Amino acid sequence: MGSDSAFGEPFYKDKAWCIAGPDRVGAGNVRPDGSRKRGAGMRYLSLFSGIEAATVAWEPLGWEPVAFSEIDPFACEVLSARFPHVPNLGDVTKITEEQVAALGPIDLVVGGSPCTGLSVSSDREGLANEQSSLFYEMMRIFEIARRRNGARWLVWENVAGALSSNGGADFREVLGAMAGWKPDVRKWARGGIVTGPRGLVEWRVLDAQHFGVPQRRRRVYAVLDTGDWASRQPILFEREGGVRLSAQGSGAGSRDTRGVGYRFYENHGNDSRLKEVDVCPTVTAWWGTGGNNVPLVLHQGDVRRLTVTEAERLMGFPDGWTAIRDSVGHRYKALGNSMAVPVMRWIGEGFPV
Repeated sequence: MGSDSAFGEPFYKDKAWCIAGPDRVGAGNVRPDGSRKRGAGMRYLSLFSGIEAATVAWEPLGWEPVAFSEIDPFACEVLSARFPHVPNLGDVTKITEEQVAALGPIDLVVGGSPCTGLSVSSDREGLANEQSSLFYEMMRIFEIARRRNGARWLVWENVAGALSSNGGADFREVLGAMAGWKPDVRKWARGGIVTGPRGLVEWRVLDAQHFGVPQRRRRVYAVLDTGDWASRQPILFEREGGVRLSAQGSGAGSRDTRGVGYRFYENHGNDSRLKEVDVCPTVTAWWGTGGNNVPLVLHQGDVRRLTVTEAERLMGFPDGWTAIRDSVGHRYKALGNSMAVPVMRWIGEGFPV
């Protein structure tokens, strides 16, 4: 892979990014009575569901979640409120083959397994970490869904640090589990393709700021195809017809021209330093936990902290998506642990359905 320019230029070119305005991605899926629309299309099982960025991204495509899997109490409240008719299977380690088989046809399994041991800000235990090792539970469940439910696809998301964890050995294990073959590589490029007995795996590091939201959020995405991958176009790479990895090339990330300009400032709480940045720093689960870790913004002449509603917009969610109860700290945490909705929407648009 080349430099970041190969991913397409950011949609915004100045510091006056727009994150104001009402409903954003996914808002068109709610009927006037508050119920949620359904449509024909891919049926998927979501693991490590969080507040369901995947479903907000994919419902406009007519995709349907058959079940979620989440244990965080606040995230479970969000799922129950937003998707009351979708079952939550709970702890991935306790999901049985009988439970999966009972879900009926499944096309795809999606999940972002915990990054606790893979992040560059962690102790880098890698897949040996108790939480990060839950990746193998995801593979176990996918194998059940493949055998019993006809699943073809697996989509995995994690921090970009997964590529370098344990000198690249952890990502080698990830690709080995997905493709069925471990490439003899230790330093991984930001994108590539590998094939093995289980199928073809594409992976690529994508940054949310190139998809219409003013947030620096680099994550690695991997897609396993156990079917006829030779007859389709790539999913994580540029597709025929000139589609680019930018908001201009995807219906998921259109610019909200109703918004007003913002300037973002990194807030170094330990020594009170402020640094103006072009885009908002990554939304993290630590926001709202104290220590001056929420970025500052200059907005309409006032300097203040970024609100939780603005954090929802930075992740691509509709306003108030996490407003289940009055708990700003829990809302920040849930957003920080989520996937970027516009990126997931772009990925979904690449599937041959």
